[in-house]
Amino acid sequence: MTQYIWIAATVIAIYVLLKLFGGTARAGRRGERSIRWRLSWLPDDKYAVINDLLFSNHKGGTTQIDHVVVSPYGIFVIETKNISGKIYGSGIAEKWRSYW
Repeated sequence: MTQYIWIAATVIAIYVLLKLFGGTARAGRRGERSIRWRLSWLPDDKYAVINDLLFSNHKGGTTQIDHVVVSPYGIFVIETKNISGKIYGSGIAEKWRSYW
């Protein structure tokens, strides 16, 4: 359970730092690097971390996932964003929406 709190706190901290120090694409890349670095702290015997995955989709395009963590506790997909407002979506939604 401590790992979940640690990961959530890290993601929240990165979000706050990105909001404070701005810059869109550059801040997004910094955020992804920071999360990658923090995820590297997870013990190798329980966690496998995969960064920057690119998949082909059924429409002939591609989709990218920033980080995936595989552990005995589940599979965690982490998408780093640098936007303000709230993000809404569900596990079955094709796209999530943000509102400012």
